[in-house]
Amino acid sequence: MEIKAIYKIRYWVYKHTKKGLEDVLYKENVVIDNLDYATHLYNKGKNEVETYSFYKNYSGKCQLFIPHIHENGELAYWPDNEEYIEKFEFE
Repeated sequence: MEIKAIYKIRYWVYKHTKKGLEDVLYKENVVIDNLDYATHLYNKGKNEVETYSFYKNYSGKCQLFIPHIHENGELAYWPDNEEYIEKFEFE
């Protein structure tokens, strides 16, 4: 089986407190050769993140991208060329 594309979906929410940032939510998924399903997961994550946008002192992001692949084959935390397929954020 030849892999044509790898997609990464990552989303998180932080609460800004006097002590700094508090993790509220963090999820990450990898999808192989299925942009439709990756987009579905992105939209699901975006909706989840967006529910926190109404609360004071919260910030969040949702990202869909093709990850950079290191020489040893590991997927990087960031996309190739810093290009995102879709991106949502609020502060």
